[in-house]
Amino acid sequence: MFCVTVLALPTCTKPAPREVLPAFYHWQTKFQLTAFESNYLDSLKVKKLYLKFFDVDWDVHKQQPVPLAPLQRSSKL
Repeated sequence: MFCVTVLALPTCTKPAPREVLPAFYHWQTKFQLTAFESNYLDSLKVKKLYLKFFDVDWDVHKQQPVPLAPLQRSSKL
């Protein structure tokens, strides 16, 4: 019993804390950040911004998936 207890003790330690990196999703068709939004993302030190590029639908005539509502972006991107 003593050996089992001694062998199990190292598994009781807390794992090292992970670094949390803030990121956001932008799920609208038109991507154009305002100055307020851009400053807000900068203040939070956001390194990643995920964008929805398009929706996908099935075209019955072509018998294949087709993109719908592609991303419209400003020239600032």
